[in-house]
Amino acid sequence: MEKEVEYMKIKVKNMQCLNNTIIKFKKYACKDFEFETFRGKSSLGVIDPIKPAYANRSGKKVLLNKENSLWLQIGFKDLRYWLTGLYDENKNLIEFYFDITKKKTIDIENPTYEDLFLDLVYTKDKEFYILDEDELKQAQEENIITKDEYEKVINDCKLLKEYIENNSDILFKVCKKEVEELFSLLK
Repeated sequence: MEKEVEYMKIKVKNMQCLNNTIIKFKKYACKDFEFETFRGKSSLGVIDPIKPAYANRSGKKVLLNKENSLWLQIGFKDLRYWLTGLYDENKNLIEFYFDITKKKTIDIENPTYEDLFLDLVYTKDKEFYILDEDELKQAQEENIITKDEYEKVINDCKLLKEYIENNSDILFKVCKKEVEELFSLLK
């Protein structure tokens, strides 16, 4: 019997999480996003978990998809980032998760993006985690992305981290405002 080979590829993800294997939404709202010079779409979903998903943060096991917790997303039109904010059912932040992206389609009902493997997590305790560096390296080695794209992703992550370090209060404030506005629109 031949072993099935799984090939690495760039994944296309969408705001409604229709192809997500760990969550679906009980309720969902989406709207245009605008803050200073940033434009895009934002959405909020109430999580209905498909299967438990945990992460290790500072030696603690954190459940990322607890039932009725909130999943804020902001797809930025002109930036190479996609923000996901995870909040508990009482609207308290757990963490921000940034995907570094390639192509995005923002001006549609269900915005999409191409995930370029490397992720930056910023927790409520102001801790950073860079995730999936091994996948990014493998993608470059397998010619799924070019060496230039690899270096750009690394640089994008570095610049994003620096921006957050200098503007975390703004990030917390803007996302809290989005959660409140979107929560009132949930259907």
